Amino acid sequence: MKKQLNPKGTLLFLAFILISLTSLGQLLLEENFSYNTGSLLTSNGWSGHSGSGTNNVYVTTPTISYAGYLSSGIGNQAVLLSNGQDVNKTFTEQTSGIIYASFLANVSSASTTGDYFFHLGRTAIGTDFRGRIFVKRDASNKLAFGIAQNTTTANYSDFIYDLNTSYLIVLRYTIVPGSSNDLSEIIINPSLSGAEPNSGWIAKTDASGNDLINIGSVALRQGSASTGPSLIIDGIRVSTTWEGITGSTNTPEISVSPESLSGFSYIVGNGPSTAQSFVLNGSYLNGNITITPPTNYEISTESGGSFVPTNPIVVTPTAGSVTNKTIYSRLKAGLAVGDYNAQLISISTAGATSITVSCNGTVLPTPEPVNHVINFSASAVSTNQIDLSWLDGTSPAERYLIKGSETSFESITNPIDGIAESNGYLIQNIAAGTQSFSFSGLNPQSTYFFKIFPYNGNGININYKTNQSVPQSSATTFGSPSVNEIIVPRYIQGKKEPNNERVPFAYRLELINLSPNTTYRYINQVVLASDGPTFPGAANSIFVNPDNTFTRTNNAALTIPGNYGEFTTNASGSYTGWFITEPTGNDRFVAGNELFIRIRLNDGNNGTTAETFLTTTSPITVLGFGTTAGTNFGTAVRGESDASSKNFVFLYDNENGNGRPIYGTSIESTGANFAANSWAPFFRQKVVGNNGAWGGILPNINANGVKLIQERSLLDASVVSAKTSADGMWGTTNTVSPGGGLSNVLVIATGPVPLTAVDDNATTLINEQAMIEVLNNDITGSTPINLSSIAFVSGTGPDPSTQGTFSLNPSTGIVTFTPKTGFLGTASIDYRVCDMNDFCDVATITVNVIVGLINLYPASGPGTLAFEDLWPGKGDYDFNDLVIDYQFELISNPSNYIEQIKGTFVIRAIGASYENGFGFQLDGNFDPYDLTVSGFNLSENYITLEPNGVEADQTKPTIIVFDNAFALMEHPGSGTGVNTESNAPFVNPVTLNISINFKPDTYTINDIDISSFNPFLIVNKNRKVEIHLPNYPPTDLADLTLFGTWEDNSNPSANRWYVNEKNLPWALNIYESFAYPIERQDILHAHLKFAEWAMSGGALFPDWYKNLTGYRNNSLIYQAPAK
Repeated sequence: MKKQLNPKGTLLFLAFILISLTSLGQLLLEENFSYNTGSLLTSNGWSGHSGSGTNNVYVTTPTISYAGYLSSGIGNQAVLLSNGQDVNKTFTEQTSGIIYASFLANVSSASTTGDYFFHLGRTAIGTDFRGRIFVKRDASNKLAFGIAQNTTTANYSDFIYDLNTSYLIVLRYTIVPGSSNDLSEIIINPSLSGAEPNSGWIAKTDASGNDLINIGSVALRQGSASTGPSLIIDGIRVSTTWEGITGSTNTPEISVSPESLSGFSYIVGNGPSTAQSFVLNGSYLNGNITITPPTNYEISTESGGSFVPTNPIVVTPTAGSVTNKTIYSRLKAGLAVGDYNAQLISISTAGATSITVSCNGTVLPTPEPVNHVINFSASAVSTNQIDLSWLDGTSPAERYLIKGSETSFESITNPIDGIAESNGYLIQNIAAGTQSFSFSGLNPQSTYFFKIFPYNGNGININYKTNQSVPQSSATTFGSPSVNEIIVPRYIQGKKEPNNERVPFAYRLELINLSPNTTYRYINQVVLASDGPTFPGAANSIFVNPDNTFTRTNNAALTIPGNYGEFTTNASGSYTGWFITEPTGNDRFVAGNELFIRIRLNDGNNGTTAETFLTTTSPITVLGFGTTAGTNFGTAVRGESDASSKNFVFLYDNENGNGRPIYGTSIESTGANFAANSWAPFFRQKVVGNNGAWGGILPNINANGVKLIQERSLLDASVVSAKTSADGMWGTTNTVSPGGGLSNVLVIATGPVPLTAVDDNATTLINEQAMIEVLNNDITGSTPINLSSIAFVSGTGPDPSTQGTFSLNPSTGIVTFTPKTGFLGTASIDYRVCDMNDFCDVATITVNVIVGLINLYPASGPGTLAFEDLWPGKGDYDFNDLVIDYQFELISNPSNYIEQIKGTFVIRAIGASYENGFGFQLDGNFDPYDLTVSGFNLSENYITLEPNGVEADQTKPTIIVFDNAFALMEHPGSGTGVNTESNAPFVNPVTLNISINFKPDTYTINDIDISSFNPFLIVNKNRKVEIHLPNYPPTDLADLTLFGTWEDNSNPSANRWYVNEKNLPWALNIYESFAYPIERQDILHAHLKFAEWAMSGGALFPDWYKNLTGYRNNSLIYQAPAK
């Protein structure tokens, strides 16, 4: 429904407004620049009439004010600069009477000539202005303000005003009947408290031209750069009366309703109170209203969540009035208990009688909680933790205090009101609604007593409930976790360096005093007696999982599944199970050491760090495989049986199974990953994967030998079978003080005899197949070999891309090895074969691929090296500056070791004027000092050799064949160069033979790739300038600063060498005798496919040098005379 207005109240309010407007006269314009900072006046209701786009007038934050002026301190302000835009704003045009225009001005700079910055104009402003206000300065930077009508000279005040100072300027413009007789006057800083002043005005009456037909706009002007002032202007008011500028002459009045506020309250510690409000009104105001709260109350202009305490609140009138302004008050937070009455909010404004609002309130004391909690209960969950739980009472307290004791309920003291107790040992404060808490870090197997007290408040205002029956409960923590040894053998295998002779070690433990029905993560390792109680230990773990699978890890960690084991305790907090340890190369496994099992557990709650460390007490002696009859040495033993896979076997030195067993291990196949080469060879080859097989170590000093072999169940450790021997003899195997080490493995057969697979070896020549009948030497057991069972062991074969491939004919058992073309060396693969009892064994096939004693490169005949010697410039690009035929002969022994490399180099042509040298570098991991070089020709003195004939200061073996081609092949007396022009005498080529002898039996034929040798030309006896084949690197002695100069486009970081931007080289290697161009004939014109080959990186026309149709211009190719 619509709200009905009170007619009488409405008439009174309208009358109040009417009186206010009448007293102020007609306000034509009020401009307080309440616009966004940085915005332009032309975007906010002003119009530009001159100079648009240059120094536009903009709004800035307020900095000037004038006490008592109605438009002071409201909104923002405008900035006027020299030489910029002029703007105007219109108001209701006046054609008679007086117009008052006031504003605040703060001048920062002015000229001595002076200029105007403010004026009046017509509604359509045009260019005819009136009431122009000027400012100028004198030599001492004092200011004078002036007034002019139109274009006439201004009348100025004295120079009594200062720069950067705010002044109130009032313009009084009187429209006088007649022509050219209107009056403009200004007054600076007039009194605002009385009537319009009769004196102090600066007047200007003369004008050029006729008076304006109306006054309807006010304008801001930015003068010329030389005369215009810079200033801030604010608070423009235009009115037809003096009161419209300065305010009413009536007495200011303020009032509030109601004048008293009561009922403020809150419980101590829970303030502030709810807010109440009063309404403020004011009239005939000349300034702001200030509202100041008393000490214990706070005030705001907003309520609820928007209440922001403000002291004081300043209310700014609008047109001298404040209407129905709501002010909110509340009792401050943090007060002490007591009454806060007759506290006064003070309200004042200039010229009015100050008034107050009385505030009355109370801070109440904290009430005691009504109820205790119910069902308070304590229960132990581990050796060091007790959980508490409860239900809040019907009327819950704010919080609860739990206090505990190690002795009794009576020793728990009641808390005292007004004294808060901090959290600490067996003391905890809990918020209502939580209803549970756990105390941890307690002592094992100890009883603890607890009480719970509800309370309200905090600090000195806290109020506990300690009467009636305080809830209490007690609990006893579990005993400390510990380990019981069920079956722990006496010996474990130990290391050599590295330990690649490992056998698994099995044992059974009971872990007690853990949390009931809890899943723990664990890692089992071993320690020395000297290791600390929280040292994790050494060894790899093989976890026997709850699903009866076995998992091996060599990176034990409680953070990653598969790298830790898991078990779940029973209702009593205990667990009994199997554990397996794999010895490693850690120094704890040095033979003779005594080790102890260490089990580390997490918190039983998916934790990733060890919280509990359990250690056995019975020592385990480390044995190393060896033939010595010493206490630290042992012999390998393996069993062949019909025992069930994943059960466990234990070997005793007595027939009754008394005491600790000698050794214990798991029975294959377990599914654990035993593929690593760190396991003992007999264990990998004869035990792993063979059902019923097991392997371990026996001490070399053991007078009784093995008298009992006991098979125990994976599921419950019950004895499944027991085999005995009164004298330690098992068939022909004697276990009494053996001394076989790893070379004579003891084999105890307690079931059918399995087959034995025997390793095979073969030899073949390079690039030829080898065929091996691998079953011929295998030894059968109780049943024949199952021919269809033979198969290669995954992951054991050679690399087919570099070595070759093995293939199997399952119908014959013949294995064929096909070597990769050019491969030399050995290749091997393991195969697995089974008999009809499903006993299986593994053996290795090894093929040695050897080479003939002599190999040639290039194999089909000599190749050619051709050089262009003006690098990094292109030169004549005829590739005849040095032309050499070459061939290498590699000589190896029957074991494929290189004995010698012979290099034959034939100088065919020298098309250069330079005295060039030539050498090459071998590619491969060679020590230069393992080579001895002879046969080189050095006639100059710029090459330095090591005593063995290789070049000094080189990382790779570098051989200098000759240092000056002209010293070997003299010029014929006519033509350019040697053998480069058909009409010049032919000079017979010169042959040099280089011999490189290798350190015996050091490098095999596979260690050298002679096809990757790195030939280079040395330019004109300058050892730092080398020219190599495209994309072959320089030697250590080359000057690297030449790369990337002239036409070279090398990029060492990308292994791009000795080519220009089009991929054209300065050296060539052709694998047959090369037909080179005659002198000064570009190879691009002689060999017509060369450019496409070079620019494509060798992809196109790889046979560009051949004499095929369309490949050559034979007229440009040198033709040696027929022999």
